[in-house]
Amino acid sequence: TAPSAIPLCTEIPKFIMNNPKIKEQCVYVLTSAGSSKMLPQTQSFKKLRESGSNIKHFHVAPALWLADKCIASNVDGLVVTGNEGGGHQSYERVSSLVLLQQVTEKYPDIPIAACGGYATGQALAAALAMGAGAMVMGSRFIASKESEFHEAIKSIIPPAKAQDTILVTGGFGPIAIKDE
Repeated sequence: TAPSAIPLCTEIPKFIMNNPKIKEQCVYVLTSAGSSKMLPQTQSFKKLRESGSNIKHFHVAPALWLADKCIASNVDGLVVTGNEGGGHQSYERVSSLVLLQQVTEKYPDIPIAACGGYATGQALAAALAMGAGAMVMGSRFIASKESEFHEAIKSIIPPAKAQDTILVTGGFGPIAIKDE
């Protein structure tokens, strides 16, 4: 676990506790790119839970073995993302549909959100049919008028085709980017 991630795990719960509206309305905290154990082990998250907050902790699981680790660290839910997802991914090239089925079959009683390549109503219907309770969209929202991304970035998302992304490996693991 990188020491640089620790301040985020301690500061996010403090921020929520110090902002009553956010504490009242925040449903879950989502963590990724690091150990799913970090947030629950912090004193600030323990205090947040002890203060009566019903906030849930979900962690991104881009592989079945990582879902296993998340469950072992007592997360409240999972965000399951396969290789169609933008941003950070697993080195294992498992599709979102296959991974979602593996995880929902193994953990039928855990809240699971599908992620990675989902951007339509049909995709939501498929995710729900496979046992997910929700769908997470990331890259698709970049193109929304509410997004703060530059118009040049927004303009490449909707017309992009499945073949337009490539996987780049780096210091933080594989990352999906648009192939130019």
